[in-house]
Amino acid sequence: MNTLVVANDLPEIRDYPNVLIARDPEHFAELCANGSRAYVKESTDKFVMDNCWSARLDRIVPPLKLGNTVSAIVLMHNNVNIIGRCLQSLQKHAGDYIKEIIVVDNASVDGGPEYVEAAFPEVKLVRNTKNGCSSGRNLGVSHASGEYLAFFDSDQWITGRGGFEEALSLLESDVHLGAVGWAAGWFAAGNESFGGAIVDYLPARGTACREYLEKGYRSDIAYLGSGGLFVPRIVFDTVGGFDEFYDPTCFEDTDFTLAIKAAGFTIGYRNLQGIRHQAHQTTGASGQSDAYRTLFSRNSAYFGAKWAHRADLLVDVPS
Repeated sequence: MNTLVVANDLPEIRDYPNVLIARDPEHFAELCANGSRAYVKESTDKFVMDNCWSARLDRIVPPLKLGNTVSAIVLMHNNVNIIGRCLQSLQKHAGDYIKEIIVVDNASVDGGPEYVEAAFPEVKLVRNTKNGCSSGRNLGVSHASGEYLAFFDSDQWITGRGGFEEALSLLESDVHLGAVGWAAGWFAAGNESFGGAIVDYLPARGTACREYLEKGYRSDIAYLGSGGLFVPRIVFDTVGGFDEFYDPTCFEDTDFTLAIKAAGFTIGYRNLQGIRHQAHQTTGASGQSDAYRTLFSRNSAYFGAKWAHRADLLVDVPS
């Protein structure tokens, strides 16, 4: 939690980040009173990535034999400070399932592409000429060769391989399941912005329902979010990818997963193990500026007109 801790000299915690070790009672009191003034806090992301329960379980339990079939596609826009965390976590925890990692840079000017090339030479870097979630993901897929596509944003990272195993196991067990995702939501009746509940707002993150307990996912959702989204390549090609009208962002993942449902597939929400998220870091378009409100209004109107003939897909959260 990035909280400074003062502790006795216990061997087990000597290398923990943000922990000050006291030599004796007097030193303990001194650190409590003044330790934070001269101490620079460390990020705990890597520590958590290496030591959470899912990561420790991965070291004990062998991985499922599902093959290296996944092209992981990561969007980046001026995220040089966090993209490394995302890529390190994918390499560390998902190597048994990833065929390739593709980073799509959406017109960054902060040195992010150069950093990825230097620090992660094994990662395939693709440059987009604009900042667009739809165009960026489509561009990434055009360079992908995996049987499955896994979409992540640079503000995400994983702490274990469990999420990959869960998603791939579900997709391989049911040919009618067109996508599995970690984020999901519903629409609200009579709401011009179409905004409804999302799983983050529900108890147990929306997992406390009979279907989820019986099948391992719930299908009574309206749409899936694109961060932590697993899709068979054949399904992506069937629906034609993401609609690039929505660039730079807003409604593109909602539209994409509705297209999957309209094509006759089921979409499944599962609270995939080990996915973490630092919200609103990837596009830079999430602030409530006039430009963002204009963009949201434009895309909302387009989305409403596009799907007006399929009101059956614009479902509200079940009561």
